[in-house]
Amino acid sequence: MKYLDVRWSDFFERLDEWDDLRFESKRAFLALKPATPLPAHALEPAARRELVAAGWVEEYQSGFRIPEERREFSRAMRALDRVPVLDAFALDEVDPTTMLDRYFKEHLTLVERQQLSGDPYRASAGHFAKRAGSSRWLEEFLQLTDSEGGARLEALDEPTEGGERVRLEQRVRRLSTHSSESIRMARELVLVLLEEQRPTTIEGALDLFDDGLEPDGGGRRSTFGEALNLLLNEALVLASLDAGTMPQVGLWEPAARTLARRTALANEPLETDRPRELIQRPLIIEDLVLLLHECTLEPPRVKADRFELFARSAKQLEERLLPLPSWLAREGTIWEADQRVVASTRRGLRLGLVGVAGTPGKDQRMVPSELGAQFLGWTDRERLSWLIESMRSHQNGPRYEEDDEAFLARAEGESPPGVALIPEEARSPHFWGVEMLDPALAAFSSAATDSFQLLGPFLERRVIEDNPYRSKVSRRYSWITEEDADQAWLAGLSVFFFNRLVGLGAVSVGESPLGYCFRLTTVGRYLFGHVDDFDLGELAEEANVIVQPNLELVFLSPSASARLACGAFAEATSALERGDSVGTLYRLTRSSVQRAAAAGLDADRVLATLRGLSPQDIPANVEAQIRAWLGAVRWARSRRPLILEVDDGETAARVVAAVGSEARLLSETVVEVGSWDSVPAAMRRKLVEAGIFVLDVGLD
Repeated sequence: MKYLDVRWSDFFERLDEWDDLRFESKRAFLALKPATPLPAHALEPAARRELVAAGWVEEYQSGFRIPEERREFSRAMRALDRVPVLDAFALDEVDPTTMLDRYFKEHLTLVERQQLSGDPYRASAGHFAKRAGSSRWLEEFLQLTDSEGGARLEALDEPTEGGERVRLEQRVRRLSTHSSESIRMARELVLVLLEEQRPTTIEGALDLFDDGLEPDGGGRRSTFGEALNLLLNEALVLASLDAGTMPQVGLWEPAARTLARRTALANEPLETDRPRELIQRPLIIEDLVLLLHECTLEPPRVKADRFELFARSAKQLEERLLPLPSWLAREGTIWEADQRVVASTRRGLRLGLVGVAGTPGKDQRMVPSELGAQFLGWTDRERLSWLIESMRSHQNGPRYEEDDEAFLARAEGESPPGVALIPEEARSPHFWGVEMLDPALAAFSSAATDSFQLLGPFLERRVIEDNPYRSKVSRRYSWITEEDADQAWLAGLSVFFFNRLVGLGAVSVGESPLGYCFRLTTVGRYLFGHVDDFDLGELAEEANVIVQPNLELVFLSPSASARLACGAFAEATSALERGDSVGTLYRLTRSSVQRAAAAGLDADRVLATLRGLSPQDIPANVEAQIRAWLGAVRWARSRRPLILEVDDGETAARVVAAVGSEARLLSETVVEVGSWDSVPAAMRRKLVEAGIFVLDVGLD
């Protein structure tokens, strides 16, 4: 080392004397160059008198200088003072990583950095600082040493080959040149620093090893000095001055925090009590149904040559989303309302459930495809089964760089790209070539089905135990550390959990006092291959909704899944809008019930849902009203030129009455309503009010 390779046993002799000086005198002494005489006026008088009296400076000609026996101490202290690396995170104006890089450039030569890294490319341009500041560097030191003070190579977790193996062998050889007592002492000090999670003064560290060493202190200081030299050179434990100008040693904060978290994680409980409120529904399916529902009733406008809704259309769709509890739909999450609209739109297009009709730049709108119309007629189980199998058939997904422009440019008649089981946003650009699907499925496959597990600790343990990205950390990508790999895998698993497992209903997820918790559902067991089939009947365990004769739905206990179920055919009340979780949250209305028909629901399915939620019988008048409202629903199929084809003369008459003078009866069941490319929004609203829904069937 440039400066810190000092005779520490001699250095310790001066610490008590140094501690006796006033702070102002210490700062004045640190400003002096060790071998350069200075005039008397260079020191403030009070500091000069104290330093001369204590022997820290001596008179020299007409000025003063530092005595020879204190110059090495001065050099070491000035070096420690120059880069306050252990206070880097308290200095908001300085980037901590830049500070660490400055520290290593100050105290290590380029040759030493190359020797420690084992690669000349890792010794400069900040690469060495980033890798040496990672938790892996300290992990290696602890793995290469044992509690008895030995140095060993066989303790590594995984066999290492090539240049990395050579680097580790060289590191073990350097460690072996130290005494077993100094290695043991160095290892214990690292463990103490990890446990304390804060730096300690060198004098305080020395006091930790009073027991078991020579009582006169000479041998103790000599052994500790060797241990300290080992730590600064091999373990890259950091040293600088604290606020009181005392020498201190410590670990780089991010690395220490990571290692301490891993140690605590081993003793942290994983299971938790059942949370107060759960979500365990296929939210992706429900958002797709809503999208198709709105595209049927009032197709949203699409920006020219782009698969993006106009802000007003997106806002209208956002307002009609089934409300999710605030703990899941919090700001910045993928289940926030605006994110749900964007995600369901992209999924609908990529799955071929919706398409774009109309003239670009004029009245281009998003409408259901023929597949989308079929999708609305399926049961929830059929929809979910189809989606899971579709995702499985597109496991690789689109390339990372693919965007809507590439999607638009696909050949005429080419099948949509589909939706992959691994979301695009779960992939890290640094590890794009790493196969992610099987490790992600394996990470969650072992999750419990009969108890709730805390999501945070569960994911962290999966990262520690099996991270496929770590094997890709290599010399070629020297700016990527093992911690970067851990963070990328943790982020990917988190996105996979919320975007896919929660979205598909593969997990029951809730919020406990310790954060998110979850357990696998029957859908999850099916997704992971544990069972050959699944059902969606798990919602029944949350049934506690009373259906009132006045058509109000009263929640006796909180249930996010029940709210989602009711939102498909009931109208939210002001109680739900202000955030209540119990009370009269929904009301059945003609409009809300008839709109459910566009989502593929009929009277039997609506009533079956209500029976599954309510511990009491459905009032007879409510059942009769639901059947009457849904029985009055009719469908009209639009074709180009704008022709509405209906099933009977009575429906045709209702169309003419709703549209007005623009409608012309061509036959008993065919009505011409204009010369537009698609049914205008205002006309659709009139038809919906009359209980008539338009199904666009001309989309390829």
